[in-house]
Amino acid sequence: MNQRHLTIAALVMSFAALVAALWVLLAGGESGRREGGGPRGTVARGSRSFEGGRALGPSEEVGARAVDAAGDRVLGRVVDPESGPLEHGTLSFECVANGRPIRGANVRIDEDGRFATLGCGGPVCAQLRHPDFVRSEPWVLEPGVDTELIVRPLGTFEGEVLDGDTPVAGARVTVVPAEEDPTALPPLVSRNAATDADGRFSLARVEVPQCDPCAEARGQCSLGESREAALYRGPMSLVVSAPGFRSHSELLDGLPEVPLRIELRRDEDPVVGRLLGADGQAFARAELIARSSQRPHESHRVALEGANFELGGLGEGPYELRAIQDGIELLSLAGIEAGAKLELQSTRDAAGVAIELRVEHEGQALAGARVDGGPLGRGASTDAAGGLRVEGVLPGTYRIRVWAEGIAPVSHSLEVGRGAGQQFDLSL
Repeated sequence: MNQRHLTIAALVMSFAALVAALWVLLAGGESGRREGGGPRGTVARGSRSFEGGRALGPSEEVGARAVDAAGDRVLGRVVDPESGPLEHGTLSFECVANGRPIRGANVRIDEDGRFATLGCGGPVCAQLRHPDFVRSEPWVLEPGVDTELIVRPLGTFEGEVLDGDTPVAGARVTVVPAEEDPTALPPLVSRNAATDADGRFSLARVEVPQCDPCAEARGQCSLGESREAALYRGPMSLVVSAPGFRSHSELLDGLPEVPLRIELRRDEDPVVGRLLGADGQAFARAELIARSSQRPHESHRVALEGANFELGGLGEGPYELRAIQDGIELLSLAGIEAGAKLELQSTRDAAGVAIELRVEHEGQALAGARVDGGPLGRGASTDAAGGLRVEGVLPGTYRIRVWAEGIAPVSHSLEVGRGAGQQFDLSL
């Protein structure tokens, strides 16, 4: 064997040793970074890919490599016996290797309910993340076996919203704990719902997953035992609102097991009036926010039309009223009730100044850049010269964010004074 062949052989042996060392290091850990993403329909591992799921990022690749002792994948389909394959949701995989739990990939279920990920030398457990379903029993998968995983619907808290006997569609329903308990979990998967065409709403209740070998290896439970979470079980605050109706609020003694029937009253007592600046002029972009003094989770918002406003939907009792523009408070009042007629005047002048923004990237004007926050609200785009102009900006300090496709966002602070013709050059 000549010197060239000896050199190649030595390099191959060194590379093999490095791979082995990396395997030992990864197998001893649980997970890596959590960032990035992968193409739909694949679970990536190096240059290989498997059909039937979607890798959520490089961290899942690192975790998957750590549990790929056998080289076989686990795959299957998630099915609800009543409605068929689950069309969305995420599976979180974990493996027990040498008595230790090792975190694997997070994989999205595809439109046919199918998934696939890398296997390991031990049992592979799967947890389901879904707003409406839970696994019917602990899921332990075998590598190479196409497995059908059965789900069942979560328990629900339900009700209907009516105007007399007429269903109210599109009503917003919010249910939150009425008391603070930092040690307890919310009892519902989501606190918000909207009524359907029949006026009905449904919110899924939180359920604790059954114990599986991976949770047992972590010391969290024992197989076969019942598990309970520290769920909040105190009184709940229910708020229901819909356009054209007065807000409905009530205190529930926990979550009832039977559906609620909620009747709304027509809104015949809006708060109406005008808001002017100290200079007698109308503000450019003012809004009114009314928050119930008795029910902190209930609030209402309306944009002014010139100087005029009409704020409807208020329920019983007093409200705290704030006027704001671009995040700057113009005035605040307490004790406002439905039906009030108001003539309001801020201590601030309404006449603002015009400002011009110019966005550049690497010394060049950047067209189509987005600018969010402050007087830009939810955002506007720069013109072909990288510029933006905003009228009626009140003096003050604003925090804005500038971003563009393929370029990381950058935050800037704008100090707007009282003089006219103010220009700000922003780099991205």
